[in-house]
Amino acid sequence: MTDATANSDAFRTDRRNPDGTVLRATTPAQWFGDDAPLADERWLFIVPHDDDAILGAGLLLQYAHHQGIATRILIATDGHQGYTRIEDRAHIADIRRAETRAALAALIPDAPSPDVHWLNFPDGRLRHFAGRFAAPAADANADADADAHNAFAYEVVAGHTGLANACTFHLRRFAPTRVFCCTGADLHPDHRALHEEILISLFHAQGSIWPELGAPLSHAPTAVEMAVYCPFPALPQLRLVASPQALARKLDAISAWASQTQIATLVQTVREGGPEEYFRVVDFPAYRPQMYRAHFTP
Repeated sequence: MTDATANSDAFRTDRRNPDGTVLRATTPAQWFGDDAPLADERWLFIVPHDDDAILGAGLLLQYAHHQGIATRILIATDGHQGYTRIEDRAHIADIRRAETRAALAALIPDAPSPDVHWLNFPDGRLRHFAGRFAAPAADANADADADAHNAFAYEVVAGHTGLANACTFHLRRFAPTRVFCCTGADLHPDHRALHEEILISLFHAQGSIWPELGAPLSHAPTAVEMAVYCPFPALPQLRLVASPQALARKLDAISAWASQTQIATLVQTVREGGPEEYFRVVDFPAYRPQMYRAHFTP
């Protein structure tokens, strides 16, 4: 990692260990506490709305580019509820798509933008698309090609739809080492609904269920939360500190969503917070009866 005094675009990554010590990491693997080779790193961001990835992880996306890490952003909703002017209502989904591409171009200029894909589930209604279920016959797509769907039609893969169907498919297709999502403690119902579906889909993607959605993952991706609206439910273990220039690019990117005037307070929070972001690794402790044995031992 380049030293910050030599490169104004450098990043610093810190990890707080369970014993309270703080490690200054020099590689992504060291930051996350494992031994994944840098060449194998693949980061998947699954977010409810088009602006969430940059609001919560605009510096992290720049860090991934700095490290040469392949990234993909999945946007769960079509954004059609995000209008603040009546005259935009009929075309807000198109407007927000264009703004998203402009935002990503501003975030990482003079380089290919991160790969972005819309799942097109209805904005504000993600809880109604939990799980997996057969799609209406008119929307069914049996060839399991998610990118073949018409714009602004919610995603159908192998004749089925739902957030678990889409997340499991894309997890298997992209095979990420890390999966980033908004914390389940966030205020927005779409954020909470998607968080639950991502976590169960990580379980599905590693198993043999629904083979038409692709081969099971050969490894368990690290699940990582980012905060947008509300604090984390527990203390984060990871901190990313960037340069003022990187923060300026993040703010420039957010400003591309000119239609989203309702996020002004979030933008102010980003500006006042400075060039740093925090992340929380989600643990999945497996249930074992013996873990409660001592509770009943005299």
